[in-house]
Amino acid sequence: MASSADTVLLLILLSAVLSFFAFWAWRLGKGIRVRLWWVALFALFYELLFLLVLEEVLRLPFGRVAIGAALLDLVLFAVGVIPGFRYTLRTTTFERNASGKWAYRGRIAIPTAWLALFLFRYAVELALLGRVYLFTPTYSQTVAIPTYAAALIAVDALFAASTGLVMGETVAIWWAYHVQKARAAVPSGALDSAEPTASSGPPTAGENTR
Repeated sequence: MASSADTVLLLILLSAVLSFFAFWAWRLGKGIRVRLWWVALFALFYELLFLLVLEEVLRLPFGRVAIGAALLDLVLFAVGVIPGFRYTLRTTTFERNASGKWAYRGRIAIPTAWLALFLFRYAVELALLGRVYLFTPTYSQTVAIPTYAAALIAVDALFAASTGLVMGETVAIWWAYHVQKARAAVPSGALDSAEPTASSGPPTAGENTR
């Protein structure tokens, strides 16, 4: 049974995730200024988190199972990039905002998918471990090692899939901006005045922590 501290942590994390989703969706609808340096910084941060996840999986004491789980994460990441990139490229529009800066608008399908994967991750942790964790699950003697391994593999696989979606979106924003610039739709000085979509988790392509 979850302790009061675990319940408080769950409520805090749920509030943070839901608030971030709402902010991300709102900014996409309103329009996000293009700042490519922030896009790159966000992508680097998210990739570092993903590498930490892979490292955690590889530490599992199951040899080939650990390697297989890490490979699964890489595959899910790569697979997630494709729909994230294609959907963002198809639905993103660029326009000038009131201050004359370039901004982009998009739809909320990717933020919604990100939210669904995050909530599913919490459901897995609660079902298998009895609590949720800020990052990846840590081993506790209150659960069997196989149960812990199953939870870690599932949670990290979900994170890999959501990371792929967000990275696909980020790359698409970068790509679409440069296509606009090549067509002379974006003035040459706009590169220095531009915000990505809100991220992840931690910042998304524009504001986030996934």
